[in-house]
Amino acid sequence: MNRSATRGFAVKGLGLSVIAMLFVMGYLFNSSPQKVVTNEFGKVSGLQNIIRKSLQGGFFWREQCSLARKEERMLRDFPEKQRRLELSIDKIIDRYRKSSRQDRSIKTEHLPEYVLRQQRYIKKQQERDSAASAGADILINTSRKHRIAELMRIIDYCKSRY
Repeated sequence: MNRSATRGFAVKGLGLSVIAMLFVMGYLFNSSPQKVVTNEFGKVSGLQNIIRKSLQGGFFWREQCSLARKEERMLRDFPEKQRRLELSIDKIIDRYRKSSRQDRSIKTEHLPEYVLRQQRYIKKQQERDSAASAGADILINTSRKHRIAELMRIIDYCKSRY
């Protein structure tokens, strides 16, 4: 093979590399992360997001601020949404209990002993689960409040950057 053929392959390879690089840079310039990728000190996680930050400048920080606000609103609204869901579930359960009381033809005293033992076991299990659930709820609420505080600091930092 002569030098001109080798040089031709090198030029083609370089040209394809430049085109691929331009495509990747264009993608990173026009895309944005779908979640908050920065912390309250401005540290951005992930190489792709660091490149986005460099290419997009103020737009990146506005987008991060918007995502942080959205997540913060979702976390603040969560207890109310959970309460409404629990109320609707309680209504469904009450309706079911009322209809099952009306339809019940077997009295509990006529049930076999193993069925009564099973019902008592299920009731005790539910009591244990509710006690464990209360502890988990406290942990979840504490974690939620910490994340809201962190998001507020992220929002303040992002505002200072654009």
